[in-house]
Amino acid sequence: MLYKETTHLGTIGFEKRIIATIVRRVVAELAGAVMVTGPKRRMSRAARKETSDDLSFLHAQMNGDVMDMDLFLILRFGAGIKKTSADIDLILRRRVEKTTGISVGRLRIVFTGMISRRFTKRNIEVITCGKQGTP
Repeated sequence: MLYKETTHLGTIGFEKRIIATIVRRVVAELAGAVMVTGPKRRMSRAARKETSDDLSFLHAQMNGDVMDMDLFLILRFGAGIKKTSADIDLILRRRVEKTTGISVGRLRIVFTGMISRRFTKRNIEVITCGKQGTP
């Protein structure tokens, strides 16, 4: 269980799979600019499916009352790193907070590779903190 809170009304909790589903949907909205992958730079078609048990593209943990996340993605050639990471940051923070009620603290996006005609390994990190995405 990633998050669990008990009040006088009962217990609420959610697992990492909920956050992974949100991430997959955000990535799908970016029209092929990025794809999810594992930290070992392998392209996993299974990880892209919402029903998949492969959650290696996402590391999430609670840090006090905020959630810190690491995402491992592949960038499509021609998609701007700055714009794509800013879009992911903005949309993902809103969706996670709206769905779970928890704010995202540090969001680390690691582009493990680039896809054009063939896959090229890369290691490009974009780290944002706070609600405005400022470091």
